[in-house]
Amino acid sequence: MKIVFAWTEKFRTFKNTGINFSSTEKFSFDPLSMIISKKDLPAFPKNFFGKDILDVTGIVGKNGVGKSNALELVCRLLKGPKLVETDYLLIVKEGRRFSCYYSFSDNRIPGAPNLTTIDFHPVVQKINPLKVVYFSNVFDERVHEFDKDIADISNNSLYRFRGMASYPQHLQFGNQIRFINSSIFADLQIETPSEIRIDFKRNRRDDWRVRRTLEDIYSFARDVDKKIRSLPASVRFANLLSLECLFRVLSVYNRVALFTNSREPIPFDDLITSVKNSANEDISDLIVNYLAEKFGDWAHRPVEDNIAQDGVKLLALITFIRKVKASRIPIEERKVSPGKWTFLVPYKRSTRAFIRAFIENCEELDLNISWTGISSGHKAYLNLFSSLYRELKSVKMPFLLLCIDEGDLYLHPQWQIEFFSKLMKVLPQLYSGKIQLLLTSHSPFLLSDLPNRNITSLGIDSDGIVQSIDGIDLTIKTFGGNLYDLYAEPLFLGSAKRGHFAQQKIDQLIDVVKGTETVSKTKRIEVMKTLEVLGDELISFSLKRVIGHD
Repeated sequence: MKIVFAWTEKFRTFKNTGINFSSTEKFSFDPLSMIISKKDLPAFPKNFFGKDILDVTGIVGKNGVGKSNALELVCRLLKGPKLVETDYLLIVKEGRRFSCYYSFSDNRIPGAPNLTTIDFHPVVQKINPLKVVYFSNVFDERVHEFDKDIADISNNSLYRFRGMASYPQHLQFGNQIRFINSSIFADLQIETPSEIRIDFKRNRRDDWRVRRTLEDIYSFARDVDKKIRSLPASVRFANLLSLECLFRVLSVYNRVALFTNSREPIPFDDLITSVKNSANEDISDLIVNYLAEKFGDWAHRPVEDNIAQDGVKLLALITFIRKVKASRIPIEERKVSPGKWTFLVPYKRSTRAFIRAFIENCEELDLNISWTGISSGHKAYLNLFSSLYRELKSVKMPFLLLCIDEGDLYLHPQWQIEFFSKLMKVLPQLYSGKIQLLLTSHSPFLLSDLPNRNITSLGIDSDGIVQSIDGIDLTIKTFGGNLYDLYAEPLFLGSAKRGHFAQQKIDQLIDVVKGTETVSKTKRIEVMKTLEVLGDELISFSLKRVIGHD
């Protein structure tokens, strides 16, 4: 199964727009005559993009033309046709035949008089057997209105839960840890991060009704912070974990009590008394023993009870906290400030088991976890491939449509060069079925990895309407092409060969030289200073000759 063509009468920036997603068949649709046409192209050599890669489409263009919209449109047409409130059609290739799924408000039916291998179906359901995965590196708080059958693993999706800001980060970081520990990670040939940072914080996001009942706990936390300040780093780390565990459990307890109209008081006073009377600064044992005694029986409630799951997690977390103090993990404290504690843990062979256990047991605590000492591009790389690793390893459907929006965003140019190659190498290891890939990018490196027929270039005409230009209509060959040429046409930069600021300076120099028959000594000195730092040797040499430089 392969998605080959989509047309929409109107969708966001698109108006009467058709986009091809196949390198071997090019379709067009005339909404006036309702006629579909097809042009066949020779097939590529077998496994041109790699084993089990059905096809690849790169969508390029300036900002604002609708590259992301194109991906969202396809996702909706495939898995949420009721979310598209406009006339449209979608053509899918299944074996040697094509299926055209259509929806027109005036009940018209499209036709293809010259095609005998196409069947027409009014849209009534989702397209199967097909798994659709959407990923975007862009974080702009944009909400993707996808059907539940779309696996949205984009950054926007991870962070859309405003009240659970720490949980998605743990999910993301945990994905990265599991991916790094997999055999597939080695094939990426990128450096393994060497250190993680763990931040304990006090800016809670509980429901205001719950927060009002927990004010005593916040005050208690401040007292604990002062009490444990002089402890060794690893012991202080365990104390803070026990405190976070207390926050989590009492938050759940009070939320259950509030929303079930239970008026039982917080079972907390005896712990406060025990801590105040303790002569020992290490009060983690007091906290975890209290939690085990008061809430340990949660784990023994009926399995279908959600509280039982919290109880099982609680007992596991208590066990982990007790082990932390006994461990010899080199935990280093970087900085102590009011209400915030930061610890660094090296990521190496001797600490990996500890870090895995930390992720598994502390996933729902209100902590920040991140890598230190790596670039944003390195993090973006890990995020993309670890998210795909998590999502694809359990997919059972035989066909996959993978939509990646700005996957090479934040990457160093060297990694942009390697991005597509690494993706083609890793994907067949992550998924055992047939794969079709849709990519958006601003990078000329992606263009140079794709033949013309695998490219759609989006631009805006003089009337402000988005135009879809199929790669076969470009005047240059993109595959292995010159990067300057790729910038000029498919990416709409025209003849620009340098930064705008530098070009303005060069134009000013040329105007100075052309504007007078002789250049004053003062002006000549100023011009020469600029020419000395100019990288274009031809322009520099020519202007020096004009102004009489020896």
